[in-house]
Amino acid sequence: MIRLINTSRDFYRHIGQFIKLNYSKIISIIKIKRKMIELKIPVSTAVMLITERMKLEFALRKKAKLYHPESTIFTLNYNDLLNLAEISAVDLVFFLPAGIHYETNNLAYILCKAMRQLAGVFNCIQFNEYSIERAQRLIKPAQKLFQSSENNKAFLNN
Repeated sequence: MIRLINTSRDFYRHIGQFIKLNYSKIISIIKIKRKMIELKIPVSTAVMLITERMKLEFALRKKAKLYHPESTIFTLNYNDLLNLAEISAVDLVFFLPAGIHYETNNLAYILCKAMRQLAGVFNCIQFNEYSIERAQRLIKPAQKLFQSSENNKAFLNN
């Protein structure tokens, strides 16, 4: 049954009734489904990148006299290795193209697998307990930064 709507108040009342009756259909139409970007980075490559970045960071810390000059990266304890690994991973995450951070991706999964592989590289079994939640916490600041810069459009003025 079609009825002419005379006033704006009637219009909003009819729209409200329509929304109440068809709420689930409308929500499913309105929801924007974000696509998933699947990064195809082999875990061995991620491990290599993290270990190279760890060696660079370790050399910089030795130069700043935070470690004994004769110590090596393989003689560090688990906490120091984890600190170096996470800092290296964050550096690498920020080196990735910004477009990766706008969409849902599998970066935390790759990072978690790479951190677990560090157990074999440094003979430190505690790396096997590295969780995906911890990897997501590492990535979250980069995602927030890039998403906020996308919202602000500040990069257009460069």
